[in-house]
Amino acid sequence: MREIKFRGKRKDNGEWVYGSLYKFNGIYYIIKKNIAICPLVLLWKGIHIYEIIPETLGQYTGLKYENKEMFEGDIVKCLKENPYREWEEFIGVVKWHVGGYWKITNDEEWVDAVIFIDLKDVEIIGNIYDNPELIGGKDG
Repeated sequence: MREIKFRGKRKDNGEWVYGSLYKFNGIYYIIKKNIAICPLVLLWKGIHIYEIIPETLGQYTGLKYENKEMFEGDIVKCLKENPYREWEEFIGVVKWHVGGYWKITNDEEWVDAVIFIDLKDVEIIGNIYDNPELIGGKDG
């Protein structure tokens, strides 16, 4: 079973925060729990709640590459097999797709991000909020 968690940029300082999602009165929050694990006891060190910028909200896909977790909104560079059985570079954005699947898309084509059957050398190179220039966005 994959871990369910979210990330978003804090509204007060723009830093990324990771944890559980909570929405109240139209405002989005990330709840971060700091815990310490002892042999027989789980110690709660505090619960921190941060208001986030809603446009930066992204869910964890359950996939990791080089110990880096992949979230919705991440920009990924990989090699994709084309119809001629050749490998070509593909840069796309991780997005939610109908039916509960993750996909990587560059708005012209998409590949299945859950199985990655036809992909290799996957690398998370940034995200659409901090690095829009990687996909031709502003500053690019």
